[in-house]
Amino acid sequence: MKGQQYSELASGSDETANFDAAVMVFAGLLGKRLAAAISSAGRPAVGICAADAGCFSAEPMMQGDETGGLGYVGYLTGVNVPFLEALWGAGIVPVAACLGQGPDGELYNINADHMAAACADYIRAARLIYLTDVEGVLDSGSVVPELACDDIEPLIRTGKVNGGMVLKLEACQRAIESGVGNVRIVGGTLPNALHIALGDSPDGGAGLGTRVIAAAPVERALAARFQL
Repeated sequence: MKGQQYSELASGSDETANFDAAVMVFAGLLGKRLAAAISSAGRPAVGICAADAGCFSAEPMMQGDETGGLGYVGYLTGVNVPFLEALWGAGIVPVAACLGQGPDGELYNINADHMAAACADYIRAARLIYLTDVEGVLDSGSVVPELACDDIEPLIRTGKVNGGMVLKLEACQRAIESGVGNVRIVGGTLPNALHIALGDSPDGGAGLGTRVIAAAPVERALAARFQL
């Protein structure tokens, strides 16, 4: 998945021209370069976007009571799963631009973190791995190895996490709540990070980055409650 933050495309003096340029980069240059890199590494890949076989559907975001108040910014509402399964069945890796096609035929930018979580939900994925520019969720400079969904809101409210990590954690929580079993935030600058995170076991990537889980183990929850 590749995309950018909501506000970056919802502002500017010429919104249409800005968005057209973004589509050309996401669905064109960037997507093709990523597909080429994956193909060169030995796995055939193809860059796709919402305009291809209607593979990603979207609705425009609301601002207050106004639908589309954020311009060309939307949220994912559907995935053409048979189309993706046809690619996987042929041994091809789809490289998806973070764009969705609205009911009006227009393309909408979707935040990459939230689109990844929504896609994981629609395709019933077993794992979701976020590659980012930090090693995981940090607490005083140290990586938090495991984080329960119940801990996410307090971290955001108290400002212990901010910026792009807020959207990632919100997306992780959505993925967990939709049934994705293994959700992890990993530093993408680490050599072979994705390969290690995938691993061969259900707990692939254990010890790497931050794993987000549904609930804290009972012992840890009791210790936190009673400050043991």
